[in-house]
Amino acid sequence: MRYRVAWSAALIGLFVAATAPSPAAAGFAERGCRAEIDRAISEAGVPAADVEEVLVIRRLGGDENSRIVGYDGWVRLRSCEGWLNVDLNRVCFVEQVYTRGDCTLPGVPKY
Repeated sequence: MRYRVAWSAALIGLFVAATAPSPAAAGFAERGCRAEIDRAISEAGVPAADVEEVLVIRRLGGDENSRIVGYDGWVRLRSCEGWLNVDLNRVCFVEQVYTRGDCTLPGVPKY
């Protein structure tokens, strides 16, 4: 009986460890999304010299914000007051690209 309880507890612990997102995995996804964000910046026609800062922010959802549902890439440009935003899903697929503030780019929606 004691062995069965210990074995069950070990299996439960293994399941929880295997299904919980680790900080290292989240960091890997954010770094992986950076390549997609860089591609979106290039496709929007922004020269690399115009990029001042890129922030990658996890978008959380689900019960008590317990899982990553996507990422937001906030790109500060030197040429304008505002941001180029790149919204990605949880596997780093670009969902939309748009600008905020005074930034305008040909062919990119402005909100």
